Amino acid sequence: MIPTIVLSYEERSSAGVFTRGAGVTDNIWIRLKQYAQDAESGPRISSHRLELTWPGALNVLRESSPLQHKHNFIFDVDESSAERIQRFMEQFANVSSVSGSIASQMPESEILARLENAGWRMDSHQLKDYQLTNLKHLLALSNGANFSVPGAGKTTVTFALHLLSREKIDALIVVAPNNAFPAWEGVVEECLHPTASQDLRAGFVPLTGGESKIASLLVSGERRFIISYEQLVRVDQHISNFMATNKVHLILDESHRMKSGHSSQRGAVLLSMGYLAVRRDILSGTPMPQGRQDIASQLDFLWPGHGYGSKISAGHEPRDLIGDIYVRTTKKDLKLPKRTIKTVPVTLSDAHLALYGILKSDLTARASELRSGKGGVALINARKCVMRILQAATNPLLVLPHLRQHHDTDETAAILDAVQSEGASARVRKTVELAQELISAGKKVLIWTIFTETLHQLAHALNSYNPATIHGAVLLGDASDAASRQGQLKRFKDDPNCHVMIANPAAASEGISLHTHCHDAIYVDRSYNATHYLQSIDRIHRLGLKPDAVTTIYIMQNALPRDVGSIDRAVARRLMTKIGNMQELLDDPDLQELTLDEEEATSVENSIDRRDIIELIEEIERPMIAAPDEQTDDQTS
Repeated sequence: MIPTIVLSYEERSSAGVFTRGAGVTDNIWIRLKQYAQDAESGPRISSHRLELTWPGALNVLRESSPLQHKHNFIFDVDESSAERIQRFMEQFANVSSVSGSIASQMPESEILARLENAGWRMDSHQLKDYQLTNLKHLLALSNGANFSVPGAGKTTVTFALHLLSREKIDALIVVAPNNAFPAWEGVVEECLHPTASQDLRAGFVPLTGGESKIASLLVSGERRFIISYEQLVRVDQHISNFMATNKVHLILDESHRMKSGHSSQRGAVLLSMGYLAVRRDILSGTPMPQGRQDIASQLDFLWPGHGYGSKISAGHEPRDLIGDIYVRTTKKDLKLPKRTIKTVPVTLSDAHLALYGILKSDLTARASELRSGKGGVALINARKCVMRILQAATNPLLVLPHLRQHHDTDETAAILDAVQSEGASARVRKTVELAQELISAGKKVLIWTIFTETLHQLAHALNSYNPATIHGAVLLGDASDAASRQGQLKRFKDDPNCHVMIANPAAASEGISLHTHCHDAIYVDRSYNATHYLQSIDRIHRLGLKPDAVTTIYIMQNALPRDVGSIDRAVARRLMTKIGNMQELLDDPDLQELTLDEEEATSVENSIDRRDIIELIEEIERPMIAAPDEQTDDQTS
């Protein structure tokens, strides 16, 4: 009898268990334990039993399967795991067959015929060529990734995919940021005729209102649900139980929100439950906002057990791994008119420059700790220093309370008093002047700032133009409620007396379309978060622009002497690097143009990584070692 290791699935703990059979040698078992320890931290190991999460068990099975012939043993399954292993093997074969080949795609004629039979609005909502191409490719995959730019119709394509896959599923669950709820809640009415069958026209039920209400909604008989990432982590057991007992199509909209994987609660929850879905799809226009590792957890969610995350961690290039198992529509595909990016230099006062020196000293004091590899408190403190420099670059009034508390010399007090007496900074005043100039030319203006205090300061300065404002405290609601996000957006779009909208990218960079009302955006400041920057640009530069539309992006930057390190330059370089990484993954010429623009010209704090901080320290220290005869730089680029 051949020595056998049996893989079982434990329903109660959602775990995979390897049980050592008679004749399995210590050498084989030691190798299996090594694979288990590589697959995840903390597998439960004994002399005859290995217990891991189910995705971890799939990883071990895939990695160790080649050993069977060499060491004369076999893997077997029991009743608890047979169906799940079969599904995994089918999906593994699907990736292999689709990657590098698209021969298995459904013909366009069949796709269109099936959509028409389902009640699709062929007259008013015909799929565009690039949408149909993406849909064909995704239908050929067991699970899919749509990395198209905002405005390319990811929601529409995914809803069509859902309709054409519905025979295989019982229910659909969409996980999305709150801003994306209106798009999903409106997609049924937008895509289907009123004459379509009632079950196909069923709307999306928001899973909100607390644990008990959500539990009752899941067993109400409804078949389409939408839930926020924040809510999901609070009711993950209910969602997992529902997926374990129903054939669920699970969609992550703005999937980069789980980029931190097991190191974040939302990432860990999604990785632990994702395999329960019979189909998974992820949607994101910016799948790698910080770097290559960001996509690892998304691929592990999409294809659990395939080992993509560990391969990326080991140095494999994401582009080499994902091959043809994703789709992307670029702005070039959409034939959008080009946008123009202009840098607006700002000259600071002497007091403002002196305040920079104080903050520079605070950050350089952290440099040795970070360079020595220390994390934890050192990294947290360094992040706070960077945040204060970001604040001071735009609005130094924001950092005065901290500096008064921690710097009590007479010289520092004099500098802080001088800054206080100057009031609004030159950068804030320059922003107001530029906005007034654009409004005088008959334009509506969108202003972006990462700090809510600066947003309120600008709103006060531009009060005569009836500004709309969106930040974290402005909640979703009905458009008839002027205090809600939808109400603020409606006022900016429809009220001729509302000439300006001031927004925080963390609150308004997703799910908002302003391209038919506004073509000019001013960035008072920018964070290190490439997703916020790219998606905020896409609010006014997206599908639907007229061919002759001129979209202009104004980026405010402090014009500093060469001997003063510039956080604006440091942020620009880091954004260029991060956007460049995505460009390499997605082969998108628009992203390449953005990196050239930078070269020429989540929370915000948590988006700052160690490399961002080191880059800023290098920027600050670079002038100190510059040649003595190096001339002053009048304008940052």
